[in-house]
Amino acid sequence: MRQPAAPPPPGAPRALEFFAGIGLARLGLEAAGFRVVWSNDHEPGKRALYESHFGQSAEHRFVLGDVRQVRGRDLPAGSALAWASSPCTDLSLAGGRAGLRGAESGAFWEYVRVLDELGDGRPPLAVLENVVGLATSHGCQDLAAAVKAFNRLGYSADVLVIDARRFLPQSRPRLFLVGAQTPPPASPPERCELRPDWLGRVFCDPRLRTHRARLPAPPTPLTSGLGRCLEDLPLSDDRWWDDDRTGGFVASLSPLQQRRVERLRRAPGVSYRTAYRRTRQGAAVWEVRPDDIAGCLRTARGGSSRQAVVRLGHGRLRVRWLTPRECATLMGASRYRLDGARVNQSLFGFGDAVAVPVVEWLAQHYLRPLAGGRPDD
Repeated sequence: MRQPAAPPPPGAPRALEFFAGIGLARLGLEAAGFRVVWSNDHEPGKRALYESHFGQSAEHRFVLGDVRQVRGRDLPAGSALAWASSPCTDLSLAGGRAGLRGAESGAFWEYVRVLDELGDGRPPLAVLENVVGLATSHGCQDLAAAVKAFNRLGYSADVLVIDARRFLPQSRPRLFLVGAQTPPPASPPERCELRPDWLGRVFCDPRLRTHRARLPAPPTPLTSGLGRCLEDLPLSDDRWWDDDRTGGFVASLSPLQQRRVERLRRAPGVSYRTAYRRTRQGAAVWEVRPDDIAGCLRTARGGSSRQAVVRLGHGRLRVRWLTPRECATLMGASRYRLDGARVNQSLFGFGDAVAVPVVEWLAQHYLRPLAGGRPDD
């Protein structure tokens, strides 16, 4: 996996990073030529990982605390971009679906408030990243409300869906609401694979100010590559489950899943799959993905289980949990510094983040040209 280059020079367009987590949006933005100068998150564990990786400098400030305590007057002036990866708990299928009215996903409105407080000094570009459930929450009313909020701040809005699977062997579709005070020249409403038909209601609503930027064709979604993201752990490593635990895993599989797994177990080569624990008809069972990519990395806080790795072939079947390093690689951050980090701290940080190459692609082809100059300036 390609890693972001060194931080851009001081003259690069400046960016603000709301709901920063462990800084994966920053990695993608800086790889595309932005310079992140301010970040905020309320999780001490995430801030610890963030500062362990990026260090501290006079050119960047991390504000630890609830976004409700952030005031526009406290932010650095002259930024070109505000980025927000706001909480998805109330918008995810794994959550309660309270939408933007929810206690956690409602933090989006605090992002809007801070931008409003910036007045004429607000960045000319603003982005909201969240799960695709935002598009359907409350019959599309939540997405329309978010677009209206951007409109009130002076932004025209574009909406895109990008799956990390276009860059990494992980199924991770995410929605991006891109606000621009000066949108790019209008392009014909041609079919774009990043704007699926179910987003049409937003663009057709005459009450909303929207635009559709012309973008290059994105990479084709991957269908394989999981094995290249995994650590080469010897079978003697005690992270592989013992026979009793592995037997319980197999016994919980449905007949269809057992047949699929058995075929791979008997195969002459080694292959890998990922698996999630689900509750079906009141019983906990394991379900193995049929393809050679990972399922979406998630956090236990969102109601989903931790993901396991299944190694199959040469008559053997072994199971273990995904490691923090593997999660980092599946998010496009294989060199992220994890020294001294707790396992759960790392898993939560990566499961609650945005994939680096997705941010980099969006910033390179969309945001950076609008911020001024070319990405390679």
